[in-house]
Amino acid sequence: MRCAGNGCVSGGVGCGVPRHRFFVLCGIFLRIDGGVCTFSAAPGGGSADTGFGGVFTVSYLTLVGWRVDLAYETVHRVEGTVESVRMGDDMSIVLTDLSIDGAAQKGNVKVYVDGHAGTTLEVARPGDVVGFAAKLYAADLADGLRVNATLFRNDVRFTAYAEASDMTHALGEQSFREKLRTDLYRSLTDELGKAYGDVAYGMLTGDTYALSDDVRDAFSVSGIGHVLSVSGLHIGFLSGAILLLLRRARPAVKVAVTGAVLVVYVLFIGFSPTVVRSVIMCAVGLVALLNGRRKDGLSALCLAMSVILLFWPLSLYDVGFQMSAGAVFAMLAVGPYFKRGLR
Repeated sequence: MRCAGNGCVSGGVGCGVPRHRFFVLCGIFLRIDGGVCTFSAAPGGGSADTGFGGVFTVSYLTLVGWRVDLAYETVHRVEGTVESVRMGDDMSIVLTDLSIDGAAQKGNVKVYVDGHAGTTLEVARPGDVVGFAAKLYAADLADGLRVNATLFRNDVRFTAYAEASDMTHALGEQSFREKLRTDLYRSLTDELGKAYGDVAYGMLTGDTYALSDDVRDAFSVSGIGHVLSVSGLHIGFLSGAILLLLRRARPAVKVAVTGAVLVVYVLFIGFSPTVVRSVIMCAVGLVALLNGRRKDGLSALCLAMSVILLFWPLSLYDVGFQMSAGAVFAMLAVGPYFKRGLR
């Protein structure tokens, strides 16, 4: 790829930029503002201010249009379709396709449920229909300079607290994707038992709804909580296993099969920032393999971050996104020096 101006990245690091000077000229910007840490890359020494300006402009417009015109902290009758469930000592349900006081409403509501033990809500799954009457509170995205990117990612605009005994629950029609996830969960719990099946399901899909708080805490304290969140570890294992099985195949076949499997896997587990980042970087590696070009991790990381921020600008404030991008950047930046030391 030829350079036009000063912002082009080709199969190498940058247009005519020596590799050892990349860290100086790529424009890594570290900004700490009100506890929010972000960075971006502008290859070839170009300014990243324009890119950040665009992201912050879109973020501001999103924040302004987030709050729904509704009478808050008053009782409303709410009905919606279950999108996700979190069990444990406390239970929470995210409802979508909302109807509030009989009128359709945009956004989702997160309901914190008390007294769910022994009720039908214990077996609530995505696609079911749940109703309740309770006070609705505004789920504000921003608190000063801090932004709750998780609310944005899940489109949660309201929160509520309800007693399970006052809620209605009816079985609904699950999507094809949710049926596959339900069948997988049942197969794992039937073969491994509920305790181990819940863990296996969480490791495969990143959905830890059935895990108790004690199990989640045990994984976190042990320092292996990341295995319950689908990320580069899972994508790397999956793509590596496929490439190993197809090691005798032509490059075009390897790329096509691996790419197709990754797309299906992402559709199955969902588009979290860490998963999208991992898949884009893997796709860049596959394209390099197909074209016989040298892979460059930093260029792939910058591309992945740009795509994510283009479609989900508030991911900039997502701790998962920051840690994922930061950890990969650290490995790419420091890894070569460790390699040299081990030779």
